[in-house]
Amino acid sequence: MNLEKIEKIYFAGIGGISMSALAKLMKAKNKLVCGADDNLSPITHKLEELEIKVFKSHCEEEIKNCDLFVYTNALKKDNKNLVLAKKYHKTILERAEFLGEICKCYKTVIAVCGTHGKTTTTSMIAHILKDSNPTVHVGGIASDFDDNILVGNDDIFITEACEYNKSFLKISPTHTVLTNIDCDHMDCYKDFNELKQTFLSFLQKTIKNVVFDNKILNFKDNIFANKNFVTFGVNKNSTYYATNITEKNGKYSFDVFLKQKFLTQISLNVFGRFNVLNALAAFALCHTLLMPTKKIKEKLETFKSTKRRFEILNEGSNLIITDYAHHPTEIKETISAAKNITKNNLICVFQPHTYSRTKNLFNEFLSAFNLCNKVIIFKTYSAREKPFMGKSGYDLYKKMKQKKKEVFYAASEKTLTKKLNKFKKVNDTILFIGAGNIDDIARKYAKKTEKIN
Repeated sequence: MNLEKIEKIYFAGIGGISMSALAKLMKAKNKLVCGADDNLSPITHKLEELEIKVFKSHCEEEIKNCDLFVYTNALKKDNKNLVLAKKYHKTILERAEFLGEICKCYKTVIAVCGTHGKTTTTSMIAHILKDSNPTVHVGGIASDFDDNILVGNDDIFITEACEYNKSFLKISPTHTVLTNIDCDHMDCYKDFNELKQTFLSFLQKTIKNVVFDNKILNFKDNIFANKNFVTFGVNKNSTYYATNITEKNGKYSFDVFLKQKFLTQISLNVFGRFNVLNALAAFALCHTLLMPTKKIKEKLETFKSTKRRFEILNEGSNLIITDYAHHPTEIKETISAAKNITKNNLICVFQPHTYSRTKNLFNEFLSAFNLCNKVIIFKTYSAREKPFMGKSGYDLYKKMKQKKKEVFYAASEKTLTKKLNKFKKVNDTILFIGAGNIDDIARKYAKKTEKIN
């Protein structure tokens, strides 16, 4: 497909974080862009401010006149948008296929994949390479440009590459960073081995450099001989490794070594030990691209976290934090980071994301909140799923209640607010975590608390 010849594009499911970014990118490339989404939101309002038409359900006339129809794989086969696109014999691409076509327009494509840390690591790399004027597609709102897309030149494209439904196999990056592999999206994979093999297939599609966590040892021998690969980690067997890791007020400093040679010390301006590895991954990739050590250090030390990644909303009588964590591993790391800066008790509000993930990782969720003083489970964010596909937040609450006394359940925002107001004391930290609409609730609660303080 020649994207230059495409004039009008219709996006079905345009309100998603990734789809909205691609729509904005095409708008910036002077394409006629419109789309539809069942849920109108701040994301769709932002699109409308950019003069991108957004319809609540569908618009037959717009679909009839478009050159290309792009849809999210969350759409069902009987979706009206999709049915109409087929009726009018439109060129139809799923979002991942369209991203693959976009990648072909750039000389250098840097893809960041992995179960955890994709958004932060992508944003870190973008911050380091900012002077090169890259185009950046990120799965969150980056602080650098306060958006999920940065439109730069046609030389460098930096993107997140998601493993859900094996969608990242639709692109062939020049350089790939693999942050880690953990058990997730098991509604798309028959077992963990298939998930690992899919990541391997993606690495094999990479044209030049592959950067990955040293803990993924079994991948070393499988990378094609003509590829350059480097590893990162806290193990001295890694190509790039971090040592002398120290913490002060929740933020970390560490020394960076390259094959036993000291390169520099980095003091991060973001919270959480997990960001040591995210920063090291970004460092390894950019150093491999021959970026000066001094420049990488400077950029990493001035990096500000993306929205919803350990974002502090209020620092009044209660520290209020919102975070995107929705996997047990991420939750443990986020809670640990919050505990480091909590003056009194830590109250965690968790919204499970999808019934299938809750079911597949049920036991892991049960032990993820051990460091919290109180836990409130909020009703499940179902996303694309129905309750019969797994377990609910209420199921999780009932099981946790058997082991931990201070666990509560809230089925509505009103109930949640009442419980928080009842439980919180001065200097307590309130941590909202989840990938659903819990962030909206967190922001509203923080605003109300700010007015009271």
